Amino acid sequence: MADDFIMTIPDEGEEENMVFKEESSSESENEVQETKGKDFTKGFVFDADNSGDESEQEDVHVERKLGNDKNSKIRKLDERIRKKREEYLNRRKQEGSKDKDESGDEDEDAEEEINGKTGEEEDKGDDVIRSVQSVKGKPSKLPSNEEFWAEESQPSSSSSSSSSSATLARSFNQLRLSRPLLRAVNEMGFTTPTPIQARCIPLALAGKDICAAAKTGSGKTAAYLLPILERLLYKNNAQNLIRVLIVAPTRELAQQVHTIATKLTKYTSITCCLVVGGLPLQAQAVDLQRRPDIVVCTPGRMIDHVHNSMSVDLDDVEVVILDEADRLLELGFTEELHELLRLCPVKRQTLLFSATMTDDVSDLISLSLQKPVRVFVDPVNQVVDRLVQFIRVKDESLRTAMLLSIITRHFKTETIIFAERKAEAHLLHIILGLLGLKSAELHGNLNQTQRLRALDRFSKKEVDFLIATDVAARGLDIKGVQTVINLHMPKEEATYIHRVGRTARAGHAGRAVTFVEEDRRLLMKKLVKQAVEAKQQIKTRSVNKESVAKFAAQLEDLKKEIDEILEEEKVEKEIERATMEATRADNLIKHGNEIKARKKRTWFQSEKEKKTTRMKDLASKKAKNNM
Repeated sequence: MADDFIMTIPDEGEEENMVFKEESSSESENEVQETKGKDFTKGFVFDADNSGDESEQEDVHVERKLGNDKNSKIRKLDERIRKKREEYLNRRKQEGSKDKDESGDEDEDAEEEINGKTGEEEDKGDDVIRSVQSVKGKPSKLPSNEEFWAEESQPSSSSSSSSSSATLARSFNQLRLSRPLLRAVNEMGFTTPTPIQARCIPLALAGKDICAAAKTGSGKTAAYLLPILERLLYKNNAQNLIRVLIVAPTRELAQQVHTIATKLTKYTSITCCLVVGGLPLQAQAVDLQRRPDIVVCTPGRMIDHVHNSMSVDLDDVEVVILDEADRLLELGFTEELHELLRLCPVKRQTLLFSATMTDDVSDLISLSLQKPVRVFVDPVNQVVDRLVQFIRVKDESLRTAMLLSIITRHFKTETIIFAERKAEAHLLHIILGLLGLKSAELHGNLNQTQRLRALDRFSKKEVDFLIATDVAARGLDIKGVQTVINLHMPKEEATYIHRVGRTARAGHAGRAVTFVEEDRRLLMKKLVKQAVEAKQQIKTRSVNKESVAKFAAQLEDLKKEIDEILEEEKVEKEIERATMEATRADNLIKHGNEIKARKKRTWFQSEKEKKTTRMKDLASKKAKNNM
């Protein structure tokens, strides 16, 4: 019977304190005003999962940028996959195979047969889930089928609050925020303040420098947006100045912050500008020359504008916000951050927000903040406590088949799948498309328009799966994500924490499934130990071998179509590259004198210098770890 399953977390002596116990818990889860009152109180609400109408999710600027280009690469790929899927289904019919679309099938007969069986008999029917407990003893019987499917039902919202926040503001009515902000907040559906928001907002309004750390999904973005917006309502309207600089590590996070800020300023005269790579440089320069109140940016593009765009400077910045500071440093932006801070006035307010606190973050705090107030609401480096985790060990050769088994039978919608490499994410997108599963891909090989389009399709539920690399692992708050699947166990604990943090956000429930390699079992055990000590639910899953074998055979059968799509893409890229080179040569011939007469752009760091800096940082970290 055990042979019918691919087992998880083998029974070894080193795990003797873990007991598989029957578990039936289902815990998985208005007008513009220019004069305002001057009294403020603490507290704030930000429930990103209740961010209003879906039609408002997309920023107007990005909506224009995305357009409806029928010839976009994404549409071309989708059309190519659709055609190959039709060819595949026709080929199967011609070969005499029964046309069974795996994308929608669920073994309902197996589900019914599980009812009333003993633990051993249940192993024949479906995946087996066991809870991990930190109590010595023998495994008790497995959950009944009824309990199992109750666990797999949609996560329900939870609005419980910690006892430590009992004295803090619990509603916006207690905050005495200005009417335009209250109107926007109420319109977005925000109701209950999170601890990090309730503690940071009064301090920020008092002008203090803040170093804030809280676990992922706790609402750090609004903890700094609301107080700076309240402050900007008192600006001198006689002069347009860039007063607030918000620095984010990735384009996607910057776009998200900009979108939220735009919604919160709907009934005010506050202006906001997005400055990130991948979007038109000249249009951003024009926006910056108008001197908006708030600039949301990534470090490299902002420095580029300050150095190369006319009439763009940071001389009047009053507030600097470093969002996801640990990620900024991990991505090698240390020198860029120092340069941005140098370009800003010394007398300023600085707010630093981070999900994890590392030595590098501490160094940045000492350099950029003056007498900061440290706010640690929740234990950092910890998984959200409402997150249900399924930790899995699997056969390497069956990884993709196992993934297909669980996403077609259990996690069918609102699921983010994290791949380790860009090529792997792209291949998965092709495979899911050939199987009739709706997915979008998000990784570094896509341009900014394509990335934003993928996020937009997933957030609007046009697709059920978002296949991503770590470009989406930090900061992004996508509404309604039910499940996160790690196709590989991350190498670092912080990466795991932030990946699974895309679900179970702002008090809502969610699930995480991780495929664990043998050489990364130590990290798995560390995470299991931490979760058990925190009284979180840890479950193991054994995947039905028949289902895995069925998908493995189908993947082998699809190899021809997959190879053809990849080859067509390769040829298309070569044609595009040749066309670009020809266009460039033609422009040099026709407009050579004009091009040579242009002022050369200066760069803070070349790509080679950035690479050298990152290599030095990695070597330094390794040296510290070995000490």
